[in-house]
Amino acid sequence: RLGRKPDLDPDFNDSFNISYEDLNMQATISHAQKTLYELRDLISTEPEAKAVVKSTLSDHESKTHVWMSLQGITDTGFRTQVIDLPKEFHDFNIGDTVYIKDGQILDWMVNLDGKVYGAYSLRELRKEMSEEEKCNFDKQMGIREYINS
Repeated sequence: RLGRKPDLDPDFNDSFNISYEDLNMQATISHAQKTLYELRDLISTEPEAKAVVKSTLSDHESKTHVWMSLQGITDTGFRTQVIDLPKEFHDFNIGDTVYIKDGQILDWMVNLDGKVYGAYSLRELRKEMSEEEKCNFDKQMGIREYINS
């Protein structure tokens, strides 16, 4: 999925922390929501597009922000499949189908053979990285190029 290379570092998703209280991260959420039409366009015009959306899942004890594989689109939201969860999160399972409304989207990403659209929170994360860290991050994520929108 998405060309990600989890075998390079199985704990990769736990290696950085995103604070959505941060004003820059809040701006990425706003931008992601304002550009959902681009996501819909890419999915409808690119049959090879691999897409994920990030949203918040809640269980009886906590919340987690996770990337979910895009399975279908509607005018007001997305049908997704859970592809990654923290070990301590128990109310959802890998493979569960979850409907996410447009307003619940934190970010989106489409990967077309290493060319990535969206991924606004990842772009923000990269701003704080050294060149070597950026290179390793992009390799881990299967990203060769970020396409501006």
